[in-house]
Amino acid sequence: MSWVAPTRGDLVLAAVVTAFGVASVLATAPSPGVGVERPTDGWAVLLAVLATAPLGLRRSAPVGVVGVTGAAFVAAAVLGYAGAAAGLGIVLATTSAAYLTDRRGAVVAAALFAASAGAATVLAFDGEPGVAVQLATSLVLGGLAAAVGDTLRILHARNRELDALRAVEAREAVAQDRVRIAREVHDVVGHALAGIALQARAGRRLLDRDPPRAGEALREIDELATRALGETREAIGRIRGAEDRAELRPQPRLEDLDELVGRLRDGDLDVRLRRDGDGEAVPATVQASAFRIVQEALSNVVKHAGPASVDVRVTTTGDAVEVEVRDDGRRAPGPVGRGHGIRGMRERAAQVGGAVDAGPAPGGGWRVQARLPVPGRRA
Repeated sequence: MSWVAPTRGDLVLAAVVTAFGVASVLATAPSPGVGVERPTDGWAVLLAVLATAPLGLRRSAPVGVVGVTGAAFVAAAVLGYAGAAAGLGIVLATTSAAYLTDRRGAVVAAALFAASAGAATVLAFDGEPGVAVQLATSLVLGGLAAAVGDTLRILHARNRELDALRAVEAREAVAQDRVRIAREVHDVVGHALAGIALQARAGRRLLDRDPPRAGEALREIDELATRALGETREAIGRIRGAEDRAELRPQPRLEDLDELVGRLRDGDLDVRLRRDGDGEAVPATVQASAFRIVQEALSNVVKHAGPASVDVRVTTTGDAVEVEVRDDGRRAPGPVGRGHGIRGMRERAAQVGGAVDAGPAPGGGWRVQARLPVPGRRA
């Protein structure tokens, strides 16, 4: 267990819930019919604090907080004191543990809640009519608290995955724009240098026999250089003025898939990447199309399949690059192949003479297959 400093939100939550819990205990008079047999005293207030204040440490020890708040809740029932805010502390602790840990942590938190709430209910209402209903209510509440936290964790992880994909897409969009600007600079500078070289050769030949014409050649060189410098500054200015200052890089290549996949492995999406064959000799346009197809397929998994395992395989053969992205997630029923994502993948493949097939995979899940021919290569 590593120490994580409480956030301001954690401290505020703990303070509010503690204040509510203590006020609830102070306002509750003894009533054997509801399990409160002793008047409020210092021990009752202390147990109210122990049942709520540990929420401030929920990030450092999420499951431990459930245990402490649950123990205080049971102790209050054993001693006949009023329960702190009707167990609000342990409910929030269970939800927090399910959100801040994983599926196993959610199950452990729910089990601790069930044990604590069940023991407190039996001890407080032993022999009273309706104890079975109270016990069932406590168990259902614990399950709901854990389920809410677990669901929020999954949604948060999915949002992180989508943000990672959007970040990659945004950076690649900037890279594409800068490649286009680089081509403009290349054309401008190349044309200017060609003209300057031509005029310089002419001026050198005319320098002795026709100085006026040599001067015209020099003026033409000056104009060409000035114009090229202005156009180059304009193009570079568009790069410097971009809001996103991602580094200049060429179009995405097959080797960039490692970075793309690496960004998705922190959440609930388990991605396994395998690349076979020599992809270095594949033309850049084919590599970029393969990268984009994998990127779109993974984006669709995050959007539609939920938590899933994904196998990405890119194989470079003698005359083609073959891509397969297969997941084991579950999708809502709907028309096959009509989404913008699938259409976009097919358009990318068509640009390099390839094709994409997408649909349900045998045994469950979804599969995207693409074959992109490599010009000039044969098996």
